[in-house]
Amino acid sequence: MNRKNNLDYDFLSGLAIAGFTLLQVLRWKMFPQFMDFYYHIHTAWGFVQAGGYSSWDFWQYAPFGRPHIYPPALHLLLAFFLKLGFSPVILAKALEALLPPVFLFSVWFFIRKEYGRRLALFFVITFASSMSFYLSLSNNIPATLALLCGIWAYSRLIHKKVFSAALLLALSFYFHISVPWVFVLAFFFIILFEKKSRKTTSVVLLLGLLLSLPVFYRQITALRSVSLGGALETQYSEFKPLEYALATIGIFYIWRLRRDLVFFISLLLGSFFLILYPYRFFSAQGYFPVILLAASGLEGIVIYLSDKKIKKLLVLLLCCYLFFFSVTIFVPRIAENNANPRAYLADTAFVDMLLPGHNPRLASTSLWYPDEYLYALRVIRENSSDAEIIYSPSYFISVCLAAISGRATAGALFPEIGPSAEFDPFSVSRVIILTQDQRQENRDRIIARYGLRRLGESKIFAIYLNPSPSGKMQVKEASLTFAWVICIIIFVVLAALILERKTT
Repeated sequence: MNRKNNLDYDFLSGLAIAGFTLLQVLRWKMFPQFMDFYYHIHTAWGFVQAGGYSSWDFWQYAPFGRPHIYPPALHLLLAFFLKLGFSPVILAKALEALLPPVFLFSVWFFIRKEYGRRLALFFVITFASSMSFYLSLSNNIPATLALLCGIWAYSRLIHKKVFSAALLLALSFYFHISVPWVFVLAFFFIILFEKKSRKTTSVVLLLGLLLSLPVFYRQITALRSVSLGGALETQYSEFKPLEYALATIGIFYIWRLRRDLVFFISLLLGSFFLILYPYRFFSAQGYFPVILLAASGLEGIVIYLSDKKIKKLLVLLLCCYLFFFSVTIFVPRIAENNANPRAYLADTAFVDMLLPGHNPRLASTSLWYPDEYLYALRVIRENSSDAEIIYSPSYFISVCLAAISGRATAGALFPEIGPSAEFDPFSVSRVIILTQDQRQENRDRIIARYGLRRLGESKIFAIYLNPSPSGKMQVKEASLTFAWVICIIIFVVLAALILERKTT
């Protein structure tokens, strides 16, 4: 491969990455765009109240709370910035805006360094094929960070950096519950496929799991509180036909000619761990191996075809299709009346960002309404103390307004983990937020039952005061203070660096 081709590949990759970054920054106003981040920023606020990592979620389902099992790394990081005085909304906007381009650049750099510039360019092109995957990178930030940790762990493994690879694998478990298991399974398949690296991979896998024992212990001890039924991600999915066809070509290409890429196949096999959540498997984290294999398929076509003119034309057409015209077969929720699969054209990350709203399924709406939210925030803060609780029958509004106003809520996101006791959320809460689309007779019944007083209204919210709430937030002391967290992180990192130097 000559120098000119290398420069062309890097130029085109850089152009595409810069384009994605620019389009993402231009979407700044609509962030945060998904409900998950409000949960994460609210949890970080809870850690600040506790003075460190808390194993009890006292800030949601207040005043009784529930076991807290979510991995703590992102929340500790966010708590650090909150303590420095950063706005939770600015933190949400910054992370959601920057993480997809950072992910794209990081994986491109990994592939370019380990496997070549051409494959790296093809990865950028196949990456552009799915808006759903692109959205998942900002919508589920802990999962994205876990994906990055897994990729970096494998990068260190390639170079036999055992301790840093194990540390990065373990770190992925401190970001997310399920995604790291994809990499654990992928490393297991590497052990089966690659005899030369069997011993090194086994050591990395064992050390990574050992370093993750604290987070496993917390999750296992709270297992009785977890219920997985009813998650929306089990009710609908997507399928991109050409991308899966290219991924199939990629599998054959890797197995026959490029065994150094067998990690991509291993990652696909590991991703079947997510099959219980079809949307995650087909459109979010589980789609990542398909992107890598489809890029390999494009390179396989370049290698297999001997006619240069046909090769160039076919690859150009495929790249244009992936970047601009990719078709998605969408299978909606079974519960919907019109549950027939539907096809969407031009369902790519690039097109959906360049022409926001053109796709009715992925209309680029926002979950951030400044005028409404800031008005509600002001009313809440003026009419409640720091320890008092707020509530809305809409679980999303409960957590969203609690997160930005710095209050506990009697509601909660992630209902897979229920409250530790049955209680009446209206009676314990000082401020009640109802929505304007709620039926008037239901609103009147709630007002009369609890003797609520009207505080104010906006286009979305009707805000009321409960004159005699029966509960307040019960702050639990941190299971691990911030000082101890910092000391442990420093010790583990230094130990890994020292051990790695001794073994190289």
